[in-house]
Amino acid sequence: MGQPLQPGDRLAVEIGPIAHGGHFIAHAAGRTQFGPRQQVPHGMQHPLKAPDAPVPVRQVHLVLRGLQFAHDVGHSVDADCLQERGRDGLHVPRADRRRLAHPLTGGLILFGRNWQSRAQLTALCAEVKAIRPDLLIAVDHEGGRVQRFRTDGFHHLPPMRAFGELWMRDGGKGPSALQAMNAATAAGYVLAAELRACGVDLSFTPVLDLDFGRSGVIGDRAFHRDARVVTVLAQSVMQGLLSAGMANCGKHFPGHGHVKADSHTEIPVDPRSLKAILADDAWPYAALGATLSSV
Repeated sequence: MGQPLQPGDRLAVEIGPIAHGGHFIAHAAGRTQFGPRQQVPHGMQHPLKAPDAPVPVRQVHLVLRGLQFAHDVGHSVDADCLQERGRDGLHVPRADRRRLAHPLTGGLILFGRNWQSRAQLTALCAEVKAIRPDLLIAVDHEGGRVQRFRTDGFHHLPPMRAFGELWMRDGGKGPSALQAMNAATAAGYVLAAELRACGVDLSFTPVLDLDFGRSGVIGDRAFHRDARVVTVLAQSVMQGLLSAGMANCGKHFPGHGHVKADSHTEIPVDPRSLKAILADDAWPYAALGATLSSV
């Protein structure tokens, strides 16, 4: 066995087939760690242990390479959350130290303006945890348009619609569905592993909105129009998150995909009945009720 993974290590991750228990191999700075998919308490790093026997593996970057998606990986998405309060800099100011130390403060949300490098992000998270170890450090880091950290070794993850499109390559009736599930699991693991290595506790993902083609702010952030496909792919992403020691957060309840207004700047109104919304948009929340960590 090699040495444990260190914050700031660049990861090249491989994930084996679901039938083999989803074992993974993580290479970091010349060191190799082996481990099975396990239940990991929230807030803990994933314990890397050797599997009982070698298993076939598939490179995550090879799984994701076949996905076709179009987005500007350099586009700033800080404006997506105009009404949320995040950090204003690369360090914790004295006034914010007092706020974070207050027992009624539960955590903080990081944005792109709080990012400079992996080393800086790791130091910032350590600075926050030194004030109060129980503070939750969160970020909107989904992939696609909404990915706060994009340089210094962070992989550019595809938008969730890419997995839905992969699912439908053969009409959803052949091997493409399983390929989409494996790719979504791999993306969830990479997303969480890179954030946890820097000290971030939680990413607000997966998006459970349905893709009605009406909402510009949701758009390709949604997996699919079919609530059943959304549920299965979201479950796959959540399994990847869990494998790296991260909880999940389903959003945006009860559903943002049918309304055109951007809820960051306007008050959206859905003219449909509550019964219709609960039967369609909110269906994934009921289906994933046993595994959703937060909403």
